[in-house]
Amino acid sequence: MENIALPDLDKIKRFLMIASLTVLAAVLGDQIILSSAHKAAETPDPQKFITQFVPEKLSPLDPLPAYLEAIEMRDLFNVSVKAPVNSGRQILLLDFIKDLRLTGIARFEKPEAILENTGKGGSFFVREGETIGPVTVKKIKQDSIVVSMGDESAEIKIKKGESGGL
Repeated sequence: MENIALPDLDKIKRFLMIASLTVLAAVLGDQIILSSAHKAAETPDPQKFITQFVPEKLSPLDPLPAYLEAIEMRDLFNVSVKAPVNSGRQILLLDFIKDLRLTGIARFEKPEAILENTGKGGSFFVREGETIGPVTVKKIKQDSIVVSMGDESAEIKIKKGESGGL
């Protein structure tokens, strides 16, 4: 039988000790660096944070009477457009927008409403002040848009269960 040379156990032991100490030194060094970086991190100033993400000038809210008609017309159990009583032109406006469905609001710097024409098919984007035929988009809100034709206006809401607020 041949003599098989056994590895020198002292050399293996020494190698394993050096490797272990190297790994331990690397882990401790990493912890020291992370600890000093954590201590040096400054707590953000809330005011600075707000000014970074909130526009300097927000558009002013309309006075309460501007919302009263919409509040009185609102049916909490049906979010579709509701026509006021005795308004002939309002019916024309409602006839024009009956095929328009609000599918979403894109909250960009200048918000855009995403409308779908269920009668003719297709979707399109509109911004405040733009027109859809004789109808003008007056205001884009969180979950609805206000449209007007002449001096009459109506609100188109996102129906419950549909997507929105992109």
